[in-house]
Amino acid sequence: MSTKITYLFTSKEDQERNNQRLIERVRTVEEREQKKRERIGKKVMGAEKLRNQCFDTTRLSSRAGKRMWCMSENRDLRIRFIQFLKSLFAEARSIRERWKVGDYSLPYPLGLYPPSMPKLAEPLTIW
Repeated sequence: MSTKITYLFTSKEDQERNNQRLIERVRTVEEREQKKRERIGKKVMGAEKLRNQCFDTTRLSSRAGKRMWCMSENRDLRIRFIQFLKSLFAEARSIRERWKVGDYSLPYPLGLYPPSMPKLAEPLTIW
């Protein structure tokens, strides 16, 4: 079992290109929303009003289904990322099983929260 993490984008140029594409996409969406607000005569909520408004804890999501692991238009990239996650989870499961029998020689995979270690003793409280 390997604990080495392989990244999907290894070169700095790929990272920069994807960051630029993401920034351009966000700007496009923001401009579209600004035009829509201008059309209907609505303004953006200010920072102070946004901070002071109540948090709606009664809201229930209308979405029912599985949570998305990855949202990408690139199907090959999405499949590779999900396969990477599945292999990472499988590795974590096998390490957790080894930990259950007392073999702590392997570290838990980076990026995942390890299970709590077993308690070997209970603290004594003295009144």
